[in-house]
Amino acid sequence: MWLFFIGAGGVTAMVTAALVQPLKGRTRKMLTFLIPGLALALYIMLGRPDLPGHPAGNGAETQARNDALLAQKPLRILKEQNPNDVGALAALGDLSLRTGHDKEAAAFYASAVKAAKAQHDPRLPFVREKLEKIKP
Repeated sequence: MWLFFIGAGGVTAMVTAALVQPLKGRTRKMLTFLIPGLALALYIMLGRPDLPGHPAGNGAETQARNDALLAQKPLRILKEQNPNDVGALAALGDLSLRTGHDKEAAAFYASAVKAAKAQHDPRLPFVREKLEKIKP
């Protein structure tokens, strides 16, 4: 992907050079490098043109966070239908932890521990361990 953008920058430089051909000397050289440089700076600051709002640098991290946020919706619906679903509560805790909401994750894990105790669920030790990792 980076090769594509480097190539696009080269094409931009050549087009710019053709456009500033009538200019002479220092002005021509300055514009030849200034325009592609500004385009690259805009790309780095604003992100990819085909994905507005996605900065160039942290694509994988942003994608993982967005995936976690999208996965929460069906789990929240499941939790509304059955507030004592240990699996849904634990999964919501995992996703909240992944998105950086530690307090919310601790609350989900605590609810999962409470529900697992009441139901004698075999997942109790695993959920309790996750809760203890958050609350030292």
